[in-house]
Amino acid sequence: MNEELETGSWIVTEMFANYLFKLDAQQLWSKMMYDKGNTFTVIAQMPEGTDWN
Repeated sequence: MNEELETGSWIVTEMFANYLFKLDAQQLWSKMMYDKGNTFTVIAQMPEGTDWN
């Protein structure tokens, strides 16, 4: 996993603990990407299945 983090394969961000209790998994992912801003808002809008892109 460290190698994946070093190569940028994972998106790492801070999160408010309340999000865990108030959002379902799909909403949580989108919210985190929107909170990061810029390019990540585009990622937040991408469909779940890669064949849908």
